[in-house]
Parts: sequence; structure tokens; C-alpha cells
Amino acid sequence: MKKFAKHVSEYDMFGHVINLNFLKEGDSHKTAIGGVFSFIIKIAMTLYVFMNFKKMFLHEDDNNTTEYNLEDLEKSPPLAMRDTDFKMFHIVRKQASGKQLYWDDAEMQQNMDMYFIKKKYDWYQYPDPSYVTFEEIPARQCTVDDFIDDHDDEGPKMFDSWAGFSLICPDLPEDNDFYLEGNQAMMKS
Repeated sequence: MKKFAKHVSEYDMFGHVINLNFLKEGDSHKTAIGGVFSFIIKIAMTLYVFMNFKKMFLHEDDNNTTEYNLEDLEKSPPLAMRDTDFKMFHIVRKQASGKQLYWDDAEMQQNMDMYFIKKKYDWYQYPDPSYVTFEEIPARQCTVDDFIDDHDDEGPKMFDSWAGFSLICPDLPEDNDFYLEGNQAMMKS
């Protein structure tokens, strides 16, 4: 038994270094209990690595998850973009000269056709192809008024932070707006 314990103690990872030659066995003191625990740890690590390689090469535990949630649209009425803190605009800058472009510049009108698309889904008509409709909204040069809200004082500061860039906003009449439909807490931006 003593010989077996000595053999197992050779595997001890926890043997600590001593500065003396202890029992003529070298500069570390290894024990049988340390060898047992070291052997258990090495077996556990080998099994863990083997199981992960097996999963990787045999494509075990591969899965794609899709989650569907049904939303009762009557419980979440459409929310107008004007009533939110969202700002919708394109940013345009001429890089060669650094000169600020404006939407009514002849050069910009000649080389660009910019507009916004309002896409509306009517899920009550799905799968009829007419369940989705598109409306083209013309674009115009943004002004500081586009960034001012009743509940936000940061609008002019935000507008000024884009100095040197041309901001292009949707030219929506007051009676028309973009609407967010569904549960706004679940929307991704």
C-alpha cells in the first residue's frame, strides 16, 4: 500500500516547493491525497475537453431558435413618430471640398434623388399581396424646428452638433406621420 501511495503521490499537482531536500525526494513535498485529487482533476478536464470536441465535430447541441409572439394590435394603438423622441433624417456631406450642401442646391438636385419610404402592413389582409403598401415621402432640408419637441430641450443642441453636414428630413404634412405599430417596448432600433 505504501508503494502504491508513493506512486500516486507522483501525480500530485499541489506539491509545494521547499528549499530543503525533504526525505531525499527533491525540492517539493508531494502526498498521496494530493496525487488522488490531481488525478481526478486531470480526468475531469480530459472528459470535459473530449465532450466539447465531440459536440463540435458531430454538430450535437446545434440549434437555431426563433421566437414568435402574437400581438393584439387593438391593445397597442399606433404611435405617431412626432410623439416620440425619434428623429428621422439623412446626413449628406460633400467630402472633396467640405462645402456644405443644401437640398435646394442645383448640384444636389442634379445628382441625387432622395426620398423616404413609408411602408405600412395591414396584417388583417395577410397573405393577400395588398397587405403591404408603400408611400413615397419627399425630402427637404431639415431646420432646427424639426428637432424641437414639446418635451425635449436638447433639440437645438442636437441640430447644432451636425454643423457642416446637410440634414435631410421627410417632408410630411401635419396630417400625415410615420406610425409605430405594436408594443413599443419590444421594438428594436
